Amino acid sequence: MKRAMIIAGVFLLVAGFIGLNLVNQASNEVMAVDVTHLKEQTMTESVIISGTLQLADQQSVYYEPDKGKVGELLVKEGDEVQNGTPLFRYDNEQLELEKKQMELQLRSNLLQLENIKKQHRKIDRQVAKAETDDMLDKDELEMEHDQIFLEEQQLKIEKEQTLLQRQSIDSQLEELTVKSKIDGVILRINEQAAMSSESIQPLIQIAAPGQFVVKGAISEYDALKIKEGQPAVLTSDAVPGEKWGGTVDSVSFLSNEHEQMEPVNGETAKVQYPIEIRVEDEQLDIKPGFQILAEIETNKKNGWTLPLSAVKQDGADNYVYVVKDGKAERHKVKAGMTTNREIEITGGLSKNDQVIVNPPENLEDGAEVTVNDQA
Repeated sequence: MKRAMIIAGVFLLVAGFIGLNLVNQASNEVMAVDVTHLKEQTMTESVIISGTLQLADQQSVYYEPDKGKVGELLVKEGDEVQNGTPLFRYDNEQLELEKKQMELQLRSNLLQLENIKKQHRKIDRQVAKAETDDMLDKDELEMEHDQIFLEEQQLKIEKEQTLLQRQSIDSQLEELTVKSKIDGVILRINEQAAMSSESIQPLIQIAAPGQFVVKGAISEYDALKIKEGQPAVLTSDAVPGEKWGGTVDSVSFLSNEHEQMEPVNGETAKVQYPIEIRVEDEQLDIKPGFQILAEIETNKKNGWTLPLSAVKQDGADNYVYVVKDGKAERHKVKAGMTTNREIEITGGLSKNDQVIVNPPENLEDGAEVTVNDQA
């Protein structure tokens, strides 16, 4: 028993020496690393947003039940129209009746006015005659004259009121003729939309063909970076490999109203701002309604850069490993603009420094390294 314990102790001692030796060998192992240098190049910062392709200039005309029933349609699908072209007219019997009543009222006003004017002229002659004829009661005639004059003025006021009422009815009747507000083509006429007062579908859709925009929404953070006139590259998953040019046409100063909602599940709804991107290409293989990805170039500058894989972070600090005299030295650096592949270095390095690319996780400051042959 004692002999077995001695043998086990010797075995453990030998194993310990072997393990210690392996650790020492590992700690003395020289790591092989790849290096790079600062490179001066043009950096482009971009924001990617999603949106919907729409015709740039379009008009949707909805049925308005309070105006009456839809009468004759004056256009058909495919017709070219200009701003002001009549599209259809509402039939409103009540307004037509009111207009006839106003016409009759106006005729009555004019007849009464003409009659009172005749009386006015007659009394004027009698008042003038009373100046030389003592048989006529001048005071009584003047009182009658004043009464006729007052009635004439009241009839004139009634006539003006009738004219104003007729003008109002004429304006309402004019509005019964619905006109195009743009130059374009009649894309669709949906007569079923005029069958129900609760329809949410447009009766007529008009658009200027060949002019497209992408409409979407951006976060409050992106709204600070995206400006009018910035270029954009547009793509669609529906047409892989295709790209189209675009330009930011507008970024709304106000956020979407529907985003200002009550918190959901205790979280405040995110604020978003509408954005519109003008599509520069007129010939597209896609149709309105397609989902579009827009990569908007928000910044472009020349700078000294490193691959993203060369820069590590320690809290708010950025650092790299530089090879010097066969050892890895940790250098704190100042970073600027960042893209998907590169990061701008604004301080902490010189252009001749050998910076380790993809430094191993176990690399420590002062560790011995050897640089791989550069291809």
